[in-house]
Amino acid sequence: MSGVVTLSARALSLALAEALDTEILVPAEKNTYIGCVYPLSEDEVVFSQTGGETMYVARMNTETGAIRWKVTGLTLPHGIDYSYEDNMIAVAHSDGVALIDAGTGSIVKNITSVGGNVLGRVYSVTFNPSNKDEILFAVYSKHVVVKLNHVTGEYTVFGAWGTQKSDLTGLSYPLDVEIDPDNDDLLIADSGNSRVLRMNAAMTTVKDMMLLPRPGFVRKQRWSTVSQRSLMTVVSSEPGGAMPMYTFGFARARRLWFSLPMQLDNPRFTPDLKAMWGAEAVGLKIPLARLKELYISHPETAILLSGSTVGTSGYSSPPLTPAILGNNVLVQLVSSVSGTMKVQVPDRVAQSAALGMLPFSVPTNFEWVDADEVAFTSGATSYYMQSTPPPVFRLVVTPNTTATVTLTVTFYP
Repeated sequence: MSGVVTLSARALSLALAEALDTEILVPAEKNTYIGCVYPLSEDEVVFSQTGGETMYVARMNTETGAIRWKVTGLTLPHGIDYSYEDNMIAVAHSDGVALIDAGTGSIVKNITSVGGNVLGRVYSVTFNPSNKDEILFAVYSKHVVVKLNHVTGEYTVFGAWGTQKSDLTGLSYPLDVEIDPDNDDLLIADSGNSRVLRMNAAMTTVKDMMLLPRPGFVRKQRWSTVSQRSLMTVVSSEPGGAMPMYTFGFARARRLWFSLPMQLDNPRFTPDLKAMWGAEAVGLKIPLARLKELYISHPETAILLSGSTVGTSGYSSPPLTPAILGNNVLVQLVSSVSGTMKVQVPDRVAQSAALGMLPFSVPTNFEWVDADEVAFTSGATSYYMQSTPPPVFRLVVTPNTTATVTLTVTFYP
């Protein structure tokens, strides 16, 4: 891989700004925490201030710093999308989705329930490029994705409202949804199940999936709001947690474009498709040309178990992806009793164009198969994956009797 740079986590944001000509957006308020930056033009953005002294959504000129309008009263405003046809902003927040007139900043509608079901926390929202009256969003704590016509009230729900599911009929703590009309695709960041599902737009069939640790946000480039052609797709990890952070992009459905060891909330592309805004407490505008074939790496550790009780039925980790986290893998296990640890990999990869050919994309009927097996005794055991590790794997730890287990996996450049 070309363009490899090794950095410490503390220096990463500063290094991005310096090495990648990154533009930084920082509001004037103290304790700022931006959730999303949506670029309307070269010098105008709408952004959500989801922390700090006052939470708000604002339209700002990035050249002059002038605020055109500011909307307060929404709790934890986060993801933003824009309808060019209606000149309307959609904002995800702690109670649902607000629709805002992009010209005046007035709230047109605040959607807090669908079909009698109270929404709750929504992190991201997107307008349907094929139908300007439709919005799509994931309701995090309710484990569903909703497609809603905000004019007629008609809606479709995927998942079981209020119930976590791990099979292909439902979701667990979904964070984001994106639509690609060209391929009749819907991409769902199903965080609790550590996967990105690719469904048909009608939300009736799961086509295939990507296996990723705690995915948070997914976004596709489009030529226009009508989406005549889709280009790169960007996926980033969920906010916080004990898993390594990542943001990566892939183009033409089969080639990694870049990989960064950072979690960018709500990636959004500029209208000219030459840069990407994301949020990591502040807003970051990254030129895409500078990211081409760039892999910035530093050691990252997944804390899978920490003094946890594991019975004889065993523990299975979420999928782990050296392909984007680092090709040198060290597993460290501390157990109070002896047992067996298996390294498992998918038995096949997906071949379809939209997600297929990526090393962590699999069909719906894939199975985990054993790639290696290690016997461990009570105490500490270290396992280093020799040569090139599998691009995606999981660990299955089975003690001989109920045990207290700590399990970490560190990825190195």
